[in-house]
Amino acid sequence: MEYIVIGAMLVCGLFLLQTARWLFSDHGALSGAAAAILGVVMLSLTVVYVAPALLDTEKAKLAEQIAKLTKEGGVLKADKVKLEADIKRHATEQENAASRLADLERKRLAELEGLSSGVEELRGRMTTSQVGMMVDRPYLPETTDKADRLRAEVRALTDFRMRPTAAAAPPLQPETPRELTVLKDKMSARLSTPNYDVEVYPDKEMIRGRTGRYYVVDLKNATSGIRYFFAGGKYTLGLGNPEFRASLNTFIGDILTKFEGKVRYDLFVRGNADEKPYQGPFEAGYEFRTIKYVRSLGNDKYGVETSERNVGGYVRNEDLPDMRAAFMQRVIAEAYPLKAPTILQGAVTTKTDDKDRNAELLLYVDW
Repeated sequence: MEYIVIGAMLVCGLFLLQTARWLFSDHGALSGAAAAILGVVMLSLTVVYVAPALLDTEKAKLAEQIAKLTKEGGVLKADKVKLEADIKRHATEQENAASRLADLERKRLAELEGLSSGVEELRGRMTTSQVGMMVDRPYLPETTDKADRLRAEVRALTDFRMRPTAAAAPPLQPETPRELTVLKDKMSARLSTPNYDVEVYPDKEMIRGRTGRYYVVDLKNATSGIRYFFAGGKYTLGLGNPEFRASLNTFIGDILTKFEGKVRYDLFVRGNADEKPYQGPFEAGYEFRTIKYVRSLGNDKYGVETSERNVGGYVRNEDLPDMRAAFMQRVIAEAYPLKAPTILQGAVTTKTDDKDRNAELLLYVDW
C-alpha cells in the first residue's frame, strides 16, 4: 500500500512539473528553469507533507484492524477454554452417573440373589406333605419386576410354613414300592387321563450322561380333550383358565408328588414355533429378556452345557420357542416349587401349522 501511495504522489508531481513548464514555455530558458524549479518544489512539498499524512492514515486503519482481530482472537480463546471446561464437566458427570448406576445394579443383583436364596431355602425345607397341600393353592401374583415376584413368593411360602399345625392337612402316607411299581407299569404304555397324556420317549439317554426313562407329557383340556396350544405370535396361556390350572395340578398330584423322596426325577420343558414370520411386543408381565437353556446337540439329543438367549426390544419368531418354554417353566415352578423344570433349546419348524405352537413337558425318571 505504501508503494502505491508514493507512486501516486510521483505521478502527481510529474503532472505539476509538466503543467508549470507549459505555463512558462513562452518566456525562454529562464522561464523554463523557473517552471522546473516550481515543479520540483511542488513535488517535494507533496512528498514531504502529503505522503506521510496518507501513510499515517493507512497505518491507523491497519492498526485498528489488528486490534479488532486481536480482540476477536481473545474472545475465541475464552470460548475455547469454556468449551473445554464444559466438555470435561460433562464427562465427569457421565462417569459419576455410570458409577451410580453400576452401584444400584450391584445392590439390585445382591437383593435378587438374597431373595432367590431365601426362596430355595424355604422350598428345600418343605416336606412332601406340604407340597401336596400347596398344589391347589392359587398362583402367586405376577409383576413385571423379578424382585417383587420373589418377595411375593417368599411371603407366600413363609405364610404357608407359619400356619398352625392343627389347621394343616394330614401328611400323605409314604408310597410303598408296590405302589411305585404300579405307577411305573401304568406309565410303561401310553397313560391317558382327561387332563393329561403320558407317553414313553424312545431314547433312554436324551440328556447326555443321564440314562433312564423319559416321558412326553401333554396337558389337555379335560372337557374337550384338546391339547393346549399357543396363539400365533403369543408365548403365554391364560392363567385365569380353570381348565389349564386343573390339568397342571392334576398331573402334579397324580405323578410328581408320588416321586418325591422315593426316586430321582427331573422335569424339562421344550417350546416350538411354526415358520410363520412374526415380530411384536412383549406380553405384559412376562418380559423374558434373558432365557437360560440347555443346548441341543441335534437329533433330539441334549448336552449338559447351558446357554443364554438375549431378546432385544421386540419378540421375533425365532424367540417364541424358548419364550414359550420360559412361560411354562415359571407356571410350573409356582404351582410346584420343589421341582422347577429346565428349559431345553426349542426350534422353529419348517411349516406353518397351529399344532407346532406348543411347549411340551419331558419327564425323566431314574428307574
